[in-house]
Amino acid sequence: MLPIQITVADVIQAIEGPVTVTACSTDDGQCEQFSKCNVRDPLYRVRERILSALGECTIAELAADPRRRRPRARRRCFTRIL
Repeated sequence: MLPIQITVADVIQAIEGPVTVTACSTDDGQCEQFSKCNVRDPLYRVRERILSALGECTIAELAADPRRRRPRARRRCFTRIL
């Protein structure tokens, strides 16, 4: 794969496994409170937004010279990680 094809989400998931917001936010729902949890669905939506943002930024974009990146309004990739 080329750096332009590898997203930050790909790297994180390859190293850490599935991205989760909480220990119970996996698809298998192994928490004993899963069926009656009030925050499960909102946390799932937060997780999806995080994955979406991480999936929009490629390794090539992170490695690119910041002076040659697209104008701020059109930039897809976050510029600071921390």
